[in-house]
Amino acid sequence: MAIALTVRQAALLVALAVAVPTALTQQSGKPSIEQTEQATRALATWLESDDFDPDHLALVTKHGEVVVPSLIAALERGPSPAKRELVRRSLDADYEALTRRVRSRTEYVQHYMANFEALHRIRAAQALSSIGGPAARNALEIYAAKAERDDLRSALRLALERIK
Repeated sequence: MAIALTVRQAALLVALAVAVPTALTQQSGKPSIEQTEQATRALATWLESDDFDPDHLALVTKHGEVVVPSLIAALERGPSPAKRELVRRSLDADYEALTRRVRSRTEYVQHYMANFEALHRIRAAQALSSIGGPAARNALEIYAAKAERDDLRSALRLALERIK
């Protein structure tokens, strides 16, 4: 059965395909292609999710420490520049389609880009909290202190409270 990917999902898969194999190799020797693909898809599905689906999180957490470096990178850097550009373009196109213009294009795109980036970081924090471990805790502590948005700071603190 073929699975159609959106351009956004494909860009994230490419970015994760670079990070996950390195992490898998460091953790357990040479990873299988299937293991790499499963971890990459699980991360992409979770980070791209529009809602909190515990099943998507479970697919990430089953990879445990193997995906922690990729999740820390997602927490630290947010979405990749390519992913940001894809979302920015999508928002720009959505704005064009609107018949009523409540905000300027710049404000509209900035607002939704900030929300997108915060959600990406929140997803990484939730997964790190579920996996647990010293590296995950340390990253959550560091970024909870640095977070500029209240919603992101709250989510990071909650992730710290729930960490295994």
